[in-house]
Amino acid sequence: MKNHKSMSLVEVVVSMVLLAVAALAVSSTLGLVSGSKMRSTTGSLDLQAASYARQVIEELKNSVGTTAATQMRLVDTSYMAPCATAAETLCNSAGTTYTSASASGAWLTLPAGDLATASGARSYKVWDISGGGGTVAYKKVTVTLTWTDPS
Repeated sequence: MKNHKSMSLVEVVVSMVLLAVAALAVSSTLGLVSGSKMRSTTGSLDLQAASYARQVIEELKNSVGTTAATQMRLVDTSYMAPCATAAETLCNSAGTTYTSASASGAWLTLPAGDLATASGARSYKVWDISGGGGTVAYKKVTVTLTWTDPS
């Protein structure tokens, strides 16, 4: 008989298991290193800001068609004349800004937490958009969140 030098099935399976264990060790180490960078304070504040901006938009969507007090959250008081007759234009370029100090903006005050601790504040601005013929077709709303990054 000839002597053949080859690997047996047991040797192949054992080497694959060792390779898999080594790959898991490397991937978990890389996950820990990159995870610590993703958990930075600034990143956390960015996520909180996005969440609070989403809350403002949802609150404003819920204000439509409810009580007169909540409808006041969407009034553009920056102009008194009717909208321009041209379609799809701002009625007034100033818009109306609402903050937590506004009469209908107390609900904008940030709850206690990281963003509030970092001198965070949220506000939004409303513009009326002309539908032509002196009517308001829809409203444009921008939400702004500000804070001071920790040093």
